[in-house]
Amino acid sequence: MLAIAGVLVAIFRRYIQRPARLNNTADNAILLLWLLFILVTGFLVEGTRIAATEPAWKTWSPVGAFVGTAFTADARLWHSMFWWIHMLASFGFIAYMPFSRLKHIFTSAMNIYLRSQKPRGEIRTIDIENAEIFGVGKINDFSWKNLLDLDACTSCGRCQDICPAYLSDKPLSPKKLILDLLDNLNEKAPVLLKGGSLENENPIVGTAVEADEVWSCTTCGACVEACPVFVEHIDKVVELRRDRVLMEGDFPAELNQTFKGMENNFNRQRVSTLFK
Repeated sequence: MLAIAGVLVAIFRRYIQRPARLNNTADNAILLLWLLFILVTGFLVEGTRIAATEPAWKTWSPVGAFVGTAFTADARLWHSMFWWIHMLASFGFIAYMPFSRLKHIFTSAMNIYLRSQKPRGEIRTIDIENAEIFGVGKINDFSWKNLLDLDACTSCGRCQDICPAYLSDKPLSPKKLILDLLDNLNEKAPVLLKGGSLENENPIVGTAVEADEVWSCTTCGACVEACPVFVEHIDKVVELRRDRVLMEGDFPAELNQTFKGMENNFNRQRVSTLFK
């Protein structure tokens, strides 16, 4: 009964209250209604079993005993029918889980166990002399851990609720960024699994995500702090930015003065070092 109450509360919250951070898809409705169906048919199985056998302990199963009062006639027949319905629904649900958002039951646990142990805010260094690519232009350029992050996302929206860019009406939602990257991964997965290449594919920025989203991030790390499954949003934003700047030379005009200042100060530092 507590499980049924929980599902009903989830349905009320998602489809009546409708908080902005929760995105509703057909998969969400299917899972909630399917789970509710399994729980209800479970009580029907229990109720008809109690009605057919009249066990001495039936008072300890008050809901099942109450349901059983509606099936005093042909209880065994009803029990057999409900048992098959309940079993098929349950095994069907288990088979559907890996293809639904509930796969995060497994991937989130893995992501938490394999979470990064580096200091918060530290980003990956680049070997400028030897690296063939800088940053991430295609989905398969991400590390395996970054790809696991995408599958581990629970779509809870906690990162969105706390993001200063989103709260100030910038075109960025950390949750949407992760889910858009996941959609791109699922789209390109058939090619990659067959050993194909994405060399001629369009870059992620401009197709899966917009450039304004990537550059709206302040890299404050609030989203990472809020994530219950340790998804690292900042790493992905930084890698996407690196690709645009270092591989494509594409960046907001506002950064021209910043880059010019960095270049001038670096040259001055080198000159002063040489003449010491």
